Amino acid sequence: MLLTSCKSRNSQGTLKIYPDYIAKGFVEITSNKMVSKYFFFEQRINGKVEAEFQKDSRKIKITKENGKVILDGKDLKNIAEDIFLEYYIDKLINSEKYSIVKQEKSTIITIELKDDIRYLHYYFEDERLKKIVVIYQDARFIKTIYLTEYKKYRKG
Repeated sequence: MLLTSCKSRNSQGTLKIYPDYIAKGFVEITSNKMVSKYFFFEQRINGKVEAEFQKDSRKIKITKENGKVILDGKDLKNIAEDIFLEYYIDKLINSEKYSIVKQEKSTIITIELKDDIRYLHYYFEDERLKKIVVIYQDARFIKTIYLTEYKKYRKG
């Protein structure tokens, strides 16, 4: 899926958002008392998500398919959907209302939600998704997802 960006006097383009993707990066969760950071690798192909999370020496691999989240062959019943990048990509793809700010080489898209998450801010540089900032209703902490790699999945 490609979102049409705002027209500017210098350039026109499309913001690159892919339903099937390969992504790498890290997540920082910041509160008034601490900062927590972990790394991730995630790919979504035809609705199946495979994700790997690493913090320090701990590493876990999780698969999500047909609404089930599997860890070590066991179905995880009580896992938050928003641990996956897929959750945020789907929110953007399926958003009917959003605000957009376009500058020379960057674009920010903001979506307002009514659940635990209040705002999602998507930051694009040169039309490529670089980071997502998650603002929660209670505002006690902020999650920032930094994408070091985000590309369309291609077979082969």
